[in-house]
Amino acid sequence: MRAIEWHAAFEVGHPSIDGGHHAIIAALNETIRALNGSSSDRLSAAVTEAIEAARQHFSQEEALLAEAGFVDVDRHVAYHRRLLAEAEKILDMCRKERFPSRLEARIPELIHFLMAEIRDNDKELRPYLTGSRDGAAASDGGGK
Repeated sequence: MRAIEWHAAFEVGHPSIDGGHHAIIAALNETIRALNGSSSDRLSAAVTEAIEAARQHFSQEEALLAEAGFVDVDRHVAYHRRLLAEAEKILDMCRKERFPSRLEARIPELIHFLMAEIRDNDKELRPYLTGSRDGAAASDGGGK
């Protein structure tokens, strides 16, 4: 599996949110390295790091959205909780599974849903995160 490259298209224009995106991608890249290196202990630690980066990012994003008056903040929070619950299931598998090759199907799931949050959903929240809402601002909860 190849490392994830940062793209300017991932940026939403809010320094804290963009910093969180960088931290998540760095942790996911460490997860990829651990998976490629076939170390189950390192893989578990890397997945833990990715989940913690996502948890911190989600918490900060949720607070910013609530402060900005995002109308669907509760739905967005619930979406984040579902993502974290799925990530925790994958982490549990990593802790129990001694053969990282058996996790090759699950790790891409973790990467996919965290990258979808960065690549697609958070972009839709840009007007709320940067304070640049206009009449066309998305108010559908970021696709959740």
